[in-house]
Amino acid sequence: MTVASDAERNAAGLPATAPIFMSIEGSRADILGVRRGRMSIYRYAHWQHTKTHARIHLSSYVIADHIGTVTADDNGRPDLDDEIPCEEYYAHLERTHGPLRWITTVHAQMPYGDTWEDLNMEPIGTPLLIVRRVMLSNDRRPLEYTEIEAPADRFEALPATEIEQAGGDSQIILRV
Repeated sequence: MTVASDAERNAAGLPATAPIFMSIEGSRADILGVRRGRMSIYRYAHWQHTKTHARIHLSSYVIADHIGTVTADDNGRPDLDDEIPCEEYYAHLERTHGPLRWITTVHAQMPYGDTWEDLNMEPIGTPLLIVRRVMLSNDRRPLEYTEIEAPADRFEALPATEIEQAGGDSQIILRV
């Protein structure tokens, strides 16, 4: 999958907060329980720890029509009729589909493509820690799929046991 960098977005005149539309394909479609090709709002970021310089990559796919009506702009690109800012997606989903729940899983695999370089990992021998979270509506339908990738030699995933003991959903804490 190829996603525009921030520089490419700026060159195209897209503000940093403008949603990126992407069709949901493969295993992501299976996880979200939708047909392949359904439109999602894709968000991504690389975060770097201030002191250790350890990096993680976050990506998120929100089913676009749960945020607003998907139409085409003047150039034929997907657009949302409803103007809900990215920072308000979760509040909107909570109002329209809540209360929300999450299912979180953790696994490791070897890095792929340029992941080792993007995350400042050793090119050989360091596994990639992957935390996956699926947001579910009140009736348990998937609304969003989030994935965090981190070098397994610099991060660990711990269960948030106090949340589970309080009767909440299973959550994971990522610790440097």
